[in-house]
Amino acid sequence: RMAQLEDAMSELKIEKGELEATVAKLQTVFKLRTAARARFAAREIRERSEGALAAEQEAVLAREAAEGRLAIAARQLVATQAALGQYRGRLMRAEDDLGHATRNKSRLQRERVAMARDNATLKEELADLERRRLMGSSTGHVSSAAASGGGVMRSSLSGGGGGGGGG
Repeated sequence: RMAQLEDAMSELKIEKGELEATVAKLQTVFKLRTAARARFAAREIRERSEGALAAEQEAVLAREAAEGRLAIAARQLVATQAALGQYRGRLMRAEDDLGHATRNKSRLQRERVAMARDNATLKEELADLERRRLMGSSTGHVSSAAASGGGVMRSSLSGGGGGGGGG
C-alpha cells in the first residue's frame, strides 16, 4: 500500500508541477495582457490628452482672435461715434446756416419786389413829369410844372417803402 501511496504521491507531484506551470503560464499571459491594456490605455489617454490640449489651444487662439476683433470693433465704434458727433454738430451748423440763408433770401426777395414796385412808381412819376414838362414848355408854364413835379418826387421818395427797411 505504501508503494501505491508513493505512486499517487508522485502523480500528484507531477500534476502539481503541471498545475503550477499552467498557473505560471496564466499569470504570465495575464500580466502580458494587463501590460498591453495598460499601454493601450496610456496611449489612448495620451492621444486624447494631446487632442484635448490641441482643442484647448485652438479655443484659446480663437478666443484671443475674437477678443482682438472685439477690441478693434470697439475702437471703430468709438471713432464712429466721435465722427457722428462731429457730423451732427456740422449738420446743426449747416441747418442753422441754411435757415439763415433762407431767411436772408426771403428778405432780399421781399426787398427786390418792393424796390421793383418803387422803381415802377418812380418810372411812372418820371414819365408823368416828362409829360408835364413837355406840356408846360408848349404852353409856357415851365416853372410851375417843375415846381409841382419836384413836389411829387419828394413825396414819393419820402413816402412809403422807398428802398430801405421793408421786412
